Amino acid sequence: MIDYQGAHCRSIFFLALSFFLSFAAQAQLRQAPIWVSNLPVTDDAFYGLGVSDTKEDSQFRTKARKIALREISEKIYVSVNSASELTLKYENDEMEYLLDETVAMESTNFLSGHQKVDDWTDQRAKKYYVLYKLDRLTYLENRRTYFQGVEDLVRLKRAEADQLFDTGELVRGINKLVDALVLLDKEMDRLVEPEFFLSLQKLQLHTKYELEKQVSRIELRTGNTYTFQADEAEPLIIEDFVIDRVTARPVGNLKTKLKVLKGDVFHYAFNQQGNNSELAIYGFYPEDERAVIQVEVELPLPPVVRESIDNTIRNRLVSKPITLNFKAYPVWYDHQALDEKGGDPLLAEFLRSITGDLGIEESKEDKAFYHITTSSKKSIIDRFRGLYTASYEAEVVVTRASDGEEVYRYEFQPRQARASKAHNAITEAYQKTINENNRFLVSFVTFLCTKPGE
Repeated sequence: MIDYQGAHCRSIFFLALSFFLSFAAQAQLRQAPIWVSNLPVTDDAFYGLGVSDTKEDSQFRTKARKIALREISEKIYVSVNSASELTLKYENDEMEYLLDETVAMESTNFLSGHQKVDDWTDQRAKKYYVLYKLDRLTYLENRRTYFQGVEDLVRLKRAEADQLFDTGELVRGINKLVDALVLLDKEMDRLVEPEFFLSLQKLQLHTKYELEKQVSRIELRTGNTYTFQADEAEPLIIEDFVIDRVTARPVGNLKTKLKVLKGDVFHYAFNQQGNNSELAIYGFYPEDERAVIQVEVELPLPPVVRESIDNTIRNRLVSKPITLNFKAYPVWYDHQALDEKGGDPLLAEFLRSITGDLGIEESKEDKAFYHITTSSKKSIIDRFRGLYTASYEAEVVVTRASDGEEVYRYEFQPRQARASKAHNAITEAYQKTINENNRFLVSFVTFLCTKPGE
């Protein structure tokens, strides 16, 4: 017996399924929306169209969204750029970078409030289209809120700086103002609408003026001339050379450096305890019995801030030239011992040049307070392919003439050199040994500047 009722139900089911599939296929193959070929243009919104390949890119929706927002950014860029000449004119590659950066910061403020209007997939061409919209009023309101936040943050930093200045913390207050200027410079370097740009510019000028006023409080007070006659126990001390001009108190926590204009100051130290600062000089190699130095304060200023400060204010951070006159202790050194058997003529001449430059007299007969002796060892290690390899090592010893007690010793670390002749190899090894033992010059000159014991 034939089940006509069941067959009728199946027919209805297949008919409905066929109709549904046909409708779905038509929906997929529906005509492209008008915005795909004719992007909306209105006075109250910016529109952007994004297109991506659905076949070759698994992140096609994300890519299309970025393209649409980039198009909105381009329209805002053109709108802002044509509204004011304050905005910088960018070359093509710089504009490309700017727009990419703008899209990257969309979630913070620039494109916040954007909305997806519609999307469509072209099944035949395997293309995905998406339309985004940014309401102009929403955009401007979000930008006002953002820049108001920037201004509030800058004013807060300035208020913190004022409190620090009132409590005498000059350096920390300056750092707060620097932070504010760096923040403003970063914002003004981006794409900024005219009304916001002018507000930021005014705030920048006021903050820079405040920074210049506070930096001008730093004053370097040093004497013009000092007599150097010092040693490890009693160095030449220049005290409290960095002063707050307003409070007349020393300023601590400042990084300072020494600039040598003449001679060679190689043994010194900047000492700081709280707000007290001092420069201690232990030894220097003079030129014509003197050295000339300058003390410079290094404020923690980024280049963009440092270059914006008036030159006359920056120049105050460098002291006037300071002359250090060398005054040797009245002690004679016996150089005759250098020429005794076993001494080294080259090294002896080098030591004579040091004591001569320092103005220390060579002894006459029994007037010597110290004896300086040298010993050295020169050797040819090997010869290979016509080249000699030589080694040189040496030692300088100073003893007290009265009792023979050793008061100074320096052992040079040996060095090697190669040359076609044995004599040249030894000479080059000597020069390397002397030149590469930098600690010797510091050590020996400091010893010569040390007041001799009784």
